[in-house]
Order: sequence, then structure tokens, then C-alpha cells
Amino acid sequence: MIAHDISRYQDLIVTTSTNVGLKILAAIGLWAIGPWLIGRELGMVRFSLERQKIAPTTLCHLASMITVALNVLLVIGIQTMTFAADEGR
Repeated sequence: MIAHDISRYQDLIVTTSTNVGLKILAAIGLWAIGPWLIGRELGMVRFSLERQKIAPTTLCHLASMITVALNVLLVIGIQTMTFAADEGR
């Protein structure tokens, strides 16, 4: 009886550790790749706005707003992904 309980708890610990570990790796991956993608997108937006002769001050403000918005979306995406992974159990 005790050996059976220990085996069940070991299975539970392994399953939980695997789920948590994968979530942590996914979050680290998004935090590593996300800012890089945001930088690439911001570069494309800056390039297109500079070609349209937008004032430098306006360009700076737009770039800041876009960066903040994309970072907020990154955080919301990570939280949503974690929530969706929890619902799948």
C-alpha cells in the first residue's frame, strides 16, 4: 500500500514539474524573442515613417507608444498562454 502511494506521488510530482518547467521555458523564450521582434517591427515602422518625412519629435513619440503597446501585448500574451495551458489540464 505504501509503495503504491509513493509511486502515485512520484508520478504527480513528475507531471507537475514537467508542466511548470515547460511553462517557464516558454515564458523565457517569449521574453528572449519578444523584445527582438518588437525591435524589428519598430525599425520597420521608423523606416516607413522617415520615408514619409514625419517630424523627428512625432516619430520619437510614435515609436515610444508603439514600443509600450507591443510590450503590453507581449505580457498579456504570456499570461494568456499560461492561463490556456492551465485550462487544458
